[in-house]
Amino acid sequence: MKLTWEVWISVLKVEGLHTYYGNIHALKGISLEVKEGEIVSLVGSNGAGKSTLLSTVTGIAKAGSGTVRFQGADITNTAPHNITKTGISISPEGREVFPGLTVEENLFMGKEIKNRFGFCNQKAMRQKASEALGRLGVRIDPGEVMSNLSVGQQQMIEICKALMVDAKVIIMDEPTAALTQSETVVLFEVIKSLRKSGVSIVYISHRMEEIFELCDRISVLRDGTYVGTKHIPETNMNEIVKLMIGREIGERYPERDCKIGETVLKVSGLTKKGVFQDVEFEVKAGEVLGVSGLMGAGRTEIMQAIFGNLPYESGKIEINGKEVQIKSPIQAMRNGIGFITEDRKVEGLMLEESIEKNATCYSAGQVKYTCRGCKDTYYV
Repeated sequence: MKLTWEVWISVLKVEGLHTYYGNIHALKGISLEVKEGEIVSLVGSNGAGKSTLLSTVTGIAKAGSGTVRFQGADITNTAPHNITKTGISISPEGREVFPGLTVEENLFMGKEIKNRFGFCNQKAMRQKASEALGRLGVRIDPGEVMSNLSVGQQQMIEICKALMVDAKVIIMDEPTAALTQSETVVLFEVIKSLRKSGVSIVYISHRMEEIFELCDRISVLRDGTYVGTKHIPETNMNEIVKLMIGREIGERYPERDCKIGETVLKVSGLTKKGVFQDVEFEVKAGEVLGVSGLMGAGRTEIMQAIFGNLPYESGKIEINGKEVQIKSPIQAMRNGIGFITEDRKVEGLMLEESIEKNATCYSAGQVKYTCRGCKDTYYV
């Protein structure tokens, strides 16, 4: 007999939750319920309160009022390390890794397997790590240093870390943001398997297609308030978007009316042996060109080479019909090329500095930069 929604057991229940950041009222009486063995999507525009809600549930942020109950027990404002022990695990949107440590060390940080003498049981941890990675279809040596992995691979490690805990509720915040399509398919199979075993998932994503494929219910937040919950079979994307923004959105894909000009960037025969070869494309004024491929196909490396951050061996780059020599990011910027990196936290931002300094440093000659290829140092 198929269970109805009404008889499913509530595992996680949030009622009347208020959270403040100083004078900012971030959450305003939020309620959320997650039942055993279901996948609930939490959606909302940027700033709607999704991450704040998860931070409050997991003890990272302090609730001003309201309650968080897990399997009937009040866990409001419980410390994060104790939240994990209760059976709630989280895979955060921002990767929280130790880049200088190995995959294995990252997976077992704070929960090492020890032998009877109190020392780390390396063999047991290596075996468990390999099994967990294999479950996600990830072919990575547990002894590999995290800094050597791509952004997508590091994201898979974060997901793996959450799955290794014997959790009853797993919170996934934008888990597929850095994953390829094939990796996403594997992740979905793992999530569906977890649901069958009674594990509940709170799934956050901006990708509506994923939500409607994977989830059972959708709970909507807007401006720190709870708007409502819909069962997937009883709603559609337009209704959910309307709940998120508070109005009709009109056409999702309106007809484009833009003028395409002359070629401004042309790449011919760009080659770096073993990485990419004979790359050719051109971009016209007013045009958006997409570059796609599986992980390891060379997408990032091609763009790094065009920006002068990775030396190429042959080929040419033309800007407005004139061939240019780009050997460093300085030369790229002087030729009107900007670059937004794949890994914002490591390569794109100075997290310890102010917004003002981050926004203006590239025109102020304040940043010391070392080329990945030739190791020369520049001030940008």
